[in-house]
Amino acid sequence: MTSVPTASLQGQLGPDNIAARFFMDVNEIARAAQKKTQEEWTKRLCSIDTDFRHVYDLAASFRTGHTCSRAYDETGLWVRKGAYNMCFWAGFEDGTKWVVRLPIVGAIAPELVDEKLKTEIATMMFLREKTTVPVPALIGYGLTGNNRHPLGLAFLVMEHVPGKALPLIWDTLSDLDKRVIYDQIAAITLQLNSYHFEKIGALTLDDDGNWTTGNRPLTHALAGLQLDGIEVRMRAHYNSALDYFLDYFSHHRRRFLEQPNSTDEMDDAREKYAGLFIFESLILQFLDRENNCGPFVLSHGDLHGPNLMIDNDLQIVAVLDWEWSAIVPLQVACLPPVCLSTTTISKLAQGEGMQSFVEAVGIFLSCHQERERRLRGCTEMTGRMRNSLTNGTFWFGHAIQNIYTFEYLFWDNIFPYAFAATEEVAIESVLNSPMHRNAQEILRGKMAQYDEYQKQLSNLKVQLPET
Repeated sequence: MTSVPTASLQGQLGPDNIAARFFMDVNEIARAAQKKTQEEWTKRLCSIDTDFRHVYDLAASFRTGHTCSRAYDETGLWVRKGAYNMCFWAGFEDGTKWVVRLPIVGAIAPELVDEKLKTEIATMMFLREKTTVPVPALIGYGLTGNNRHPLGLAFLVMEHVPGKALPLIWDTLSDLDKRVIYDQIAAITLQLNSYHFEKIGALTLDDDGNWTTGNRPLTHALAGLQLDGIEVRMRAHYNSALDYFLDYFSHHRRRFLEQPNSTDEMDDAREKYAGLFIFESLILQFLDRENNCGPFVLSHGDLHGPNLMIDNDLQIVAVLDWEWSAIVPLQVACLPPVCLSTTTISKLAQGEGMQSFVEAVGIFLSCHQERERRLRGCTEMTGRMRNSLTNGTFWFGHAIQNIYTFEYLFWDNIFPYAFAATEEVAIESVLNSPMHRNAQEILRGKMAQYDEYQKQLSNLKVQLPET
């Protein structure tokens, strides 16, 4: 999360300057409209009262007879703005401390706010009931239009868990300290992979407010597409990994075809067009046929350092942000966690930080193997993770789901593993195939689409206030 200063709060809570955020990977025109929605949401939030008394009254409504006021986290902040949520710390006179979390409408498409929140709540309920994975206690929540918040904004209230996010202490950790944390991540991973579901999907809430299955698997990459004006078309559940992979991958192609700035020149368009079809032809090759129809397991969906809270004894006291969790195929769930180092999957895809990540994975897998042997009497999951780094399934698992970094994941890491030909030979092979006789027409259409998009974007920039 990004720290928010206490001074000039209303201005700080507003969206980032739109003109400064134009970049190629997203539909800037659609995102500008969503930023406008976010700005309106922020103004509404700030208009109720100047000291955000309504946030503390909301928290107090779940604890009758107690007064509530501003509180602070371990770094001295009373409010934090993340990528998708605004969090306020609320304290009671007896020292109890809670977090009031408000999904930022506009950072998430309005139509996805309640769906995302219900998945997160249901998953937290499930984890506290079925596992010992550390998650904050849920105090209360309200969906859009609820009567607890004065504006009916969706919210989640949960306990504050004392600790610091892993990146804040990373540079102070010795190799032995990191091993202690890796061992706990291994324990968490094993628990998530131990509970088997019959269908791929996501958890949600039933009419009585209990957790249940039956929601579609909604990842943060798919939520990004919705912000770019591309409708998410995932089913409520899938009976096989293959059906899930094919349906999910259709969104890669739809992004290329429907997003007006998905490519900006002909060589790039040729590469992207061919890459999509080559990768799709590899799905069956990478499919774990033995586990195609299950079991399916729960995955966090965004397990990176900021979502791991660590106390002074190096214990993971909370795993946060389960909003993008889903029930997924085993071969996607059993990948070495990227949170083992300070890198990201986009950096790894481009070769940055790979050596340190592999070294960290080696230590992690030794912890995982020891725990798995004690727990299950075998090392099957450990073997899957270890093999994924040598047989290409690590890159496949990320490429199938990471829509916005797909090109780097595929061309730099999967294509060399699967093909002896050069990229240009492979691209020409696709474009000259009878199956793709209309490819040139599609590519010319993309160039025309991009030209029109640039005209609209230029007009939009003229309308925006100067930086």
